[in-house]
Amino acid sequence: MSVNVELATRRGRETRTVQTSATSLNWCCSRIITVDDGLRQLTGLRRLQLFTNELEALPSSLLDLHTLECLDVSRNAIKSLDGVGRLTALTVLLANHLPLQALPRDLGCLRQVVHMSVANCGLRSLPASMGQLSCLETLALHDNLLSWLPCELDRLPARTRIFLRGNQMPIKIVENRPPFNSRPVLPDIFANTTRLEMLRDSAMTLAIGLQDLELPALVTLEIIDAAWDNDVRMFAKWQIVTTVKHFHDK
Repeated sequence: MSVNVELATRRGRETRTVQTSATSLNWCCSRIITVDDGLRQLTGLRRLQLFTNELEALPSSLLDLHTLECLDVSRNAIKSLDGVGRLTALTVLLANHLPLQALPRDLGCLRQVVHMSVANCGLRSLPASMGQLSCLETLALHDNLLSWLPCELDRLPARTRIFLRGNQMPIKIVENRPPFNSRPVLPDIFANTTRLEMLRDSAMTLAIGLQDLELPALVTLEIIDAAWDNDVRMFAKWQIVTTVKHFHDK
């Protein structure tokens, strides 16, 4: 059996006939703008290459391909990867050279992903949920605009290779010879970071958990400060304590 998939391209509309049993598609360099719902009928698809096209968003039909293991959407005009967390079978995600600036929280749902590359995407921040990627072996973040990392990244496996060159980290990143791995220097990056965002999610969770003990606010602050040894100023951490206390007292 086969299915017709309609594509809108810069050359006009195209119809591509694909066997429903197909496990791999290579539609790179085709000037594709949109893909219609016919794509979701390819329920056995495992590999999809859409790099170097003109997509402005992830096709909604693509997000229903729950058997997909490898996805390459590099070099498109995609501004958001929202919904990609639904592709829970993914082991490889390549999304380089996209105008993203940020990544979605649901990225942390990709628990099977082994290789992830989001290089040269203008990223200024990463979601704390990325620390949940327990199978991750390679994380390519080079040539973005990152000046801090969420402390949850330290939960990644010790074997994970992280490429950070070309960012604005608080310490100099030396990746001028193999293995080009910044994973061992994550503690140094955290220790020299001044941005509260680095620890906001984890510190907020800890502060909420301490509320039932009815500790004085200053004691909670001391616990948070001891939990994260870094250059984030105390008054910034105090904001977390007072915010949690304010909502707890309501």
